[in-house]
Amino acid sequence: MSKKDAVKHFAFVCNGKSCKKCGSKELEKSLSQAAKKHDLKGKFKIIKTKCTGRCKESPVLIVKDNWHVKVKPDEGEKYIQKYILK
Repeated sequence: MSKKDAVKHFAFVCNGKSCKKCGSKELEKSLSQAAKKHDLKGKFKIIKTKCTGRCKESPVLIVKDNWHVKVKPDEGEKYIQKYILK
């Protein structure tokens, strides 16, 4: 893969026990669907993290150095629009 084709955008989704209970798997799916919709294959990657220690604020999403807490599992499109497509 050349530098031109390298992944440029990342979203970190906590996969700790509390985040899983609050919908982190569904959030990953929502982000993935939004990325496909906007043809971001090879340009955007979801990285599953271990517990971030913010269990009371589950689920946790990190995009472009911005921490988002209590993210609704169906809000993938919102975060792709706000941080990746701009």
